[in-house]
Amino acid sequence: MLHGVSDESVFATIKTVVEVVSKNPGIRCGVDSDFLTDLGLSSLSLVMLMTEVCERTGYNILNFSEGDLTKVKTVQDLMVLLKAKG
Repeated sequence: MLHGVSDESVFATIKTVVEVVSKNPGIRCGVDSDFLTDLGLSSLSLVMLMTEVCERTGYNILNFSEGDLTKVKTVQDLMVLLKAKG
């Protein structure tokens, strides 16, 4: 759990933000989805997505190092990072 938020809730938040950032409501997004290859996000869109997910889950993105951010390739990677930093 992150800040008292369940993994399912974090996944739902990520999925919602993916739909908004990709401008593709209903996009198929699973925990193993790669943000760039499977979901078609650009690296800039990925940064926007991570920023929005952090805002919605109550986590400060400024607590991530540049190295942390470059390791995020999949939805699962982001969930693991949030859990580790949360």
